Amino acid sequence: MNSIDYLLRPIYQDELSFAIDKFERLRDDRQELNLKQIKEIFSSNHTNSKNRFTVKIGQNLKLINIED
Repeated sequence: MNSIDYLLRPIYQDELSFAIDKFERLRDDRQELNLKQIKEIFSSNHTNSKNRFTVKIGQNLKLINIED
């Protein structure tokens, strides 16, 4: 779904051009999306930090506070 194209030899000019156009189109869309996401993150007023982490020690899970 997110692939650019699959070219087989012999590679024809029109197929290569189509693949390059598709790559540029997808690259531009992704860059724009990433910029939108970055702006949203920095413009939000909430913090999304954790107070503790879950760590696996052997077969057990342990909660560790950030301060520790």
